[in-house]
Amino acid sequence: MSAGYKEFRMYLSLYDGVSELEIGTDPGYEFIPESVVKRAAPIVMYGTSILQGGCVSRPGMAFTNILGRWLDREVVNLGFSGNAILDPEVAQLMARVENPAVFVLDNVPNCKPEVILERGEAFVRILREAHPSVPVVFVEMAHYSYDWVSASSFEAVEARNAAQRTVYERLLAAGYKNLYYVPGALLNGTDGEATVDYVHTTDLGQTRYAQALYPVLKELLATGRAKRR
Repeated sequence: MSAGYKEFRMYLSLYDGVSELEIGTDPGYEFIPESVVKRAAPIVMYGTSILQGGCVSRPGMAFTNILGRWLDREVVNLGFSGNAILDPEVAQLMARVENPAVFVLDNVPNCKPEVILERGEAFVRILREAHPSVPVVFVEMAHYSYDWVSASSFEAVEARNAAQRTVYERLLAAGYKNLYYVPGALLNGTDGEATVDYVHTTDLGQTRYAQALYPVLKELLATGRAKRR
């Protein structure tokens, strides 16, 4: 390798914890951890096992990591398998992040409509009390791949997304600014090829997620504003 500083990104396991990590260099070279390098404000994303990266082939294919590469920005992945239910304690944790660039809320797949309606506005208020001007992006749920043959499943997803939209519109009506919305129809595509089990996304599905969110986040990072969809 030629001389000079190079930047490397290491993606650790999405499930197993790391108890010890060693990185070696040749004599005469040094390794500088990112923690001592000044970085741009991070994107903070909250959601489910889909956001966590659940079924990807390797950690770097989680859509949060894809976005981190495309945007050259740290992305904080707060994906909780089966447990993204808008707990206020999680909002308080997110609010403690120093200098966040954007908050992304992708919790709908784990939330029943009544949970979204009961907790959604309070969750955002906690974020805004700590960071009054930081944009918040609401993400809907993509339909299950089998919804075209299951009316009850289709209606259940529609009800959850309607609740998410209601929370978004209530906050706008209350005077909140810098709120943005990504419809679920943009996330997985329509060919049924994006999941392993009709729910959790493959590498292809994660890439489509990233493609749906990328233009919104890119514009927010560049200008502080994004077009509502």
